[in-house]
Amino acid sequence: MIRRIELHNFATHPDTEIEFGNGKNIIIGQTGSGKTNLLQAIDFAFLGDVQGATLPELIADGAESTEVFLDYVDSRTSQTYRIHRTLSRDADGKIDHVCSITNLETNEEIKKPDPVRKTLESLGVEQSVFRYVVHVPQGKFADILQETVDRKAVLDRLFRISQLENAYRELGLHEGPITQIEKRKQGKLLAKAKLEETASRLAQEQEQLRKLTQERQTKQQQLDETTKKHDELTAIAEPIEQHLTEISDLNTKHEKAKAMNVTCEIQIGRLLPQLRELLENDEYAKIKTMESQSTRKHMNQLEAEHPTLSTEIPLS
Repeated sequence: MIRRIELHNFATHPDTEIEFGNGKNIIIGQTGSGKTNLLQAIDFAFLGDVQGATLPELIADGAESTEVFLDYVDSRTSQTYRIHRTLSRDADGKIDHVCSITNLETNEEIKKPDPVRKTLESLGVEQSVFRYVVHVPQGKFADILQETVDRKAVLDRLFRISQLENAYRELGLHEGPITQIEKRKQGKLLAKAKLEETASRLAQEQEQLRKLTQERQTKQQQLDETTKKHDELTAIAEPIEQHLTEISDLNTKHEKAKAMNVTCEIQIGRLLPQLRELLENDEYAKIKTMESQSTRKHMNQLEAEHPTLSTEIPLS
């Protein structure tokens, strides 16, 4: 019978010490509180390893070593023995495993035969029997209960399951361990179905997201091409717009010049009779054939020679 277990930096147990009483001992705690790690520590103490975990994984995070002490009573001699196992991690990450068994009645350290075989022999079981019958892995007990009638009868002799069921019924609790296990199994099946439904919906959403992403990439490519064409047209339009502005300015100047020429021609036409009377015929013919741009200069000369002549020709 296991009397006591002491853990130091084992998995999630920094420092834990538990005394076990006679008969059945029940360990209760929330998920993640370390119940499974406690059972693993018992498994490790007796067998030197743990199924589903490597030795480095048994050392708590941030620690370089772990210790497990387990005191048990030999059913044959009624003497108390202590298993002491240590795991240490060296600088290279290599694990050093040391195990010893001491008779607490005589303080004698058991060296031969080897500690593991000696421990199991003191319990009257083999290693395979301990691992698969005495210590049932987490989540596997329901599977064992669903085996043959003979297997159930053996388990009932080992664990007194029928007595536990009767105790439930006497307490008015109709849902005994077997019923609870079945309900948990059904609950797990429902949870699995929900997870599969959620996974299917997630897959559909991922496919839709993939299509939207592909469509977005296509739209972005079209936008990039349109932007490129717009920039090219803008580069072409800027000099064209500048030329159009210059042409418009030239047209404005040209229209102003035409208007001034018309005004000059009108005024010159009004002055011609006066000039004919004042000037000689050859001078008159000369002015008549002059370009409008030269008329202003020539008329200024005439005004200087003939004070009575007054002209106003707005030439540019």
